[in-house]
Amino acid sequence: MRARETLNPAARCRPVAGAVVFDLYGVLLDPEVMRREYHRRVAAILQREYGGTVEAWLRAHDIAYREYVAAVTRPGFFRDRPHRDALREAEVTHLRAMFREAGKRPPEGDPFALSEALDEIVLTGIHAAYPETARVLGEVRGMGFEVDIATNASLTSARAALRGSDLHREVHSLVTADLVGLRKDSAEFWRDGFQALRRDPWDCVVVDDEPASLRPAIRVGAQGVWVNRAGDVPGGLHFPVVSTLGSLRGLPDVLRQLR
Repeated sequence: MRARETLNPAARCRPVAGAVVFDLYGVLLDPEVMRREYHRRVAAILQREYGGTVEAWLRAHDIAYREYVAAVTRPGFFRDRPHRDALREAEVTHLRAMFREAGKRPPEGDPFALSEALDEIVLTGIHAAYPETARVLGEVRGMGFEVDIATNASLTSARAALRGSDLHREVHSLVTADLVGLRKDSAEFWRDGFQALRRDPWDCVVVDDEPASLRPAIRVGAQGVWVNRAGDVPGGLHFPVVSTLGSLRGLPDVLRQLR
């Protein structure tokens, strides 16, 4: 029998009855499975539509993805311009880089629309949920909480990823960085995000694997649960969370204690 999860008294826990707001990748979906399967599927789809070999498209996606990560993790990338514009630029650059490396001419039309359409096709064919995710979401809903998502992913890709993992029916509402125009590491994201979700943050629990996203959510009034799947605490958390979990399995126990 699994030991009962304990609450952190330093977090000044209080009863909650509203919504549980989940991060997407690293909490509900396994980002490693998603990266591996996305890599495989996007190469197969592009080869079928535009010719060449699967191997050439795999290599093209490898290079384009490394360039994409280098761009979006560059300090100031999302601060230099509105978030929507930065995200759009990154997605279009990634798409063009794939065609460049595959030695193919990009198709005519809006490259951002093509990027979004490709993303949707690829993601709806990938099941990347952690083994416990569906069961835990069902338990959370059964306890009377509504399930919301807050993610740095775009609305299109978040919806497609949820459909691919057959979780879309479990979710009440989504708030995404492209809708809010900010990333989750800012208090402004959470203030605007809770307003978009029509939630009082005081009556919400945010479940996230990124301390940088949890801290501002707590600052605006929510309670936080940290999912630390790696089991490490680099430097420790410098702010109180209700509980730290190694996976979602212990979350229903935590929520029962907050009722």
